[in-house]
Amino acid sequence: MTELDKLAGSLALTNIPESWKRNWDQANASFPVEGIPFLQPDYLESAAAFTQLSEDQLQAVLTAASHIRSDESLCLLAWLWHYVLFQHSDYTGEPLGSWPVPSNAGPSLAALFPLILLLSGTTRLQEIYASRSIPDDIVIDTVWDVRNSMGLYQERNGIIGLGMSYFAWLMSHYKGNLYMLGRLQFRLQTFGNHLYAYRNIHDGRIIALAAPDLRYRNDGLLDGTNRIYDSESGWTSIHEQTVEVIKGNLITTDGYAIRQLTSLNTQEWSLVLSPGDTLLDVHIPAVGKLNREQYNNSYEQAISFFNTYFPESPYKGFVCYTWLFDPQLRSLLGESSNIVQFQKDYHLFPTGGTDDAFYQFLFKCAKCEAHLLPEHTTMQQTIKAYMLSGGHMRTSGGFMIR
Repeated sequence: MTELDKLAGSLALTNIPESWKRNWDQANASFPVEGIPFLQPDYLESAAAFTQLSEDQLQAVLTAASHIRSDESLCLLAWLWHYVLFQHSDYTGEPLGSWPVPSNAGPSLAALFPLILLLSGTTRLQEIYASRSIPDDIVIDTVWDVRNSMGLYQERNGIIGLGMSYFAWLMSHYKGNLYMLGRLQFRLQTFGNHLYAYRNIHDGRIIALAAPDLRYRNDGLLDGTNRIYDSESGWTSIHEQTVEVIKGNLITTDGYAIRQLTSLNTQEWSLVLSPGDTLLDVHIPAVGKLNREQYNNSYEQAISFFNTYFPESPYKGFVCYTWLFDPQLRSLLGESSNIVQFQKDYHLFPTGGTDDAFYQFLFKCAKCEAHLLPEHTTMQQTIKAYMLSGGHMRTSGGFMIR
């Protein structure tokens, strides 16, 4: 049994991440025997001030940190997290939301442990902001999301802390990748293996063709969407190009793939988006309404911001993956809906998503039988009725070329 196995056993941790195993020896060798700096009250008070935590939140953090400092196993675990996350940054591609927390010390510590380890990266984050001369008002707006996520967690769980899904999300902030610019949040991101987009050189129209070798259902959605598979009528996408013609499966603007092949003349259509290209990934914080003036202003701010502070990273436009991009919302909510208006600025595409985000963000509850869903708002009532009738909601993607 390794020392990491012993530590895991003492804290009732299971499913140890590979990054922990890779970094255990180096983390141990660098362990600060004189005390872990980020667990000290002065550090945490400074980090809490930076993120503008409330007095109650700060006191909860200080109490939890004191508990960690008094327990050798918790100290070792805290240092391992910090080393992997902020010193060695060796966790790429790993689902941070699945990292195990020390739950045998009680629910309060389990909820506060991820928050304290997030705050342990504050000094590094401040250095990143300073190195790029990020304006103070943008810094304040961006780190606001720590308080916002804590508020959402407390609303749903009744205690101060930060769930692991929120922790994983906020690591984008703490790597200096994501910024709040007006109503929306943005980060540079590589476009996945979804599609190729072409612009007509005469009228500027955009057409999207599916990336090759993707498996679709007969309804034009990726096989496995909502965990439903189509073994009998499913089909596989094609994308081929010769000197004269590009052939592929059209993806409609409302996000469905068409089985019949579409042909484009290479003299009339130019490639404007491919898998691997850089885009600005758009996120919509769960706070307040979303109207056209707000998001258009955010797009303008984002273009100016990234051109100014990340000039080395040119991008081709915007991409967004969200439950708000379920094209079924167009008929369920109506064309005048702010959500539908936001959605229709994008060319949608299927992602194989599920309805999980509807439970989290619309109904604000754990996944359950449709008849148990709350119906406090008109939108909740509408979506619940649709689900009760056998309908399935889903997360989808959308892109918008600059």
